Amino acid sequence: LGHYAVSPARHFFNYAEPDEVICRPLSFHSEHNVDSSFSVLLTFPSGRVLTGVFGFTTEYTNHIHILGQNCSCELERVFTPPPEMEFTLKVRSNNEFVESVVKANDPFQAFIESTCTAITERDFKGFYQAMLYDARLVQRLRDSAELNYD
Repeated sequence: LGHYAVSPARHFFNYAEPDEVICRPLSFHSEHNVDSSFSVLLTFPSGRVLTGVFGFTTEYTNHIHILGQNCSCELERVFTPPPEMEFTLKVRSNNEFVESVVKANDPFQAFIESTCTAITERDFKGFYQAMLYDARLVQRLRDSAELNYD
């Protein structure tokens, strides 16, 4: 589940490395050797923060709250919406609140299409950079949670 936390950090904070990573498992599926719900706090330079709660064994949730200078953003079920489901991006900036509805799409289809385009164009740099960033940050989540998957 760690990738649910690190991919928005990569997008919102432009590959910045967090100053602090705190991850607390809420449940673990021992038969499959996987965390099934967790909470996370990532702090970044300039007072930026990403918090999240993610769970499969709870009521299904992937909730993210991002804070920056004079800005707050909340996302709910952003990763695995059914293809026909819209979701709402809640943004507060300088004490003004705006909700934006993100139209329904199929994120898995979009990923497959971007992968096929990268293969066709032989342009893998974005995938390579994202995978390295995500791997480093997921390991920091695991270290913080004291999880060992060996």
